[in-house]
Amino acid sequence: MQVGFFFWPYTLDLCEQLAERADRYGYAMIGIADTPGNAMDPWVSAAMVARVSRRARVAVCVTNLLTRHPAISAAAVASLDHVSNGRAVLGIGAGHSGTKNVGLPKSRASELAEGVTFIKTLLKGAPATLRGASAHLPWIKRAPPVFLAASHPQPLQAAGRTADGSRRSTATRIAMPRATRSAPCSRSSPAT
Repeated sequence: MQVGFFFWPYTLDLCEQLAERADRYGYAMIGIADTPGNAMDPWVSAAMVARVSRRARVAVCVTNLLTRHPAISAAAVASLDHVSNGRAVLGIGAGHSGTKNVGLPKSRASELAEGVTFIKTLLKGAPATLRGASAHLPWIKRAPPVFLAASHPQPLQAAGRTADGSRRSTATRIAMPRATRSAPCSRSSPAT
């Protein structure tokens, strides 16, 4: 079994200390939360963590498709993958507190599926179009894994169709298939 953790990047020292300790204690992954307004920018924090740590995977866990356009998230995770020497992981979710903090609604399951498909196409180095917007990231060398945070049937189905895996919320009270129980990001507190 592999164990990881996630945190809100409140300070530079916290990012550096947790990255060093993740390697020291053998954690498989460090996840950086993306909740606009609650802490430092997750991509800056993830790059710092990637430069300090040497073994643990580095995930933004989870970002959403509304406060960060999917093309921006694709370029950011590909950049993080370069910085981390192939240890980057991208977690995508509906938004919840991340979108609520800036007055936006959560994404629907169909929007999540479209966004993940768009991101994964870009991460293959191919051009992609989403709702009339086109992007191309020809410099991509490797496609980091993309997981979809889901805890209800429709988003879980979207994850199964489009993502590399699913990250299930620990606050979920409905029965889930065994395949959705393993996740790239562990939550250290109840879902908000």
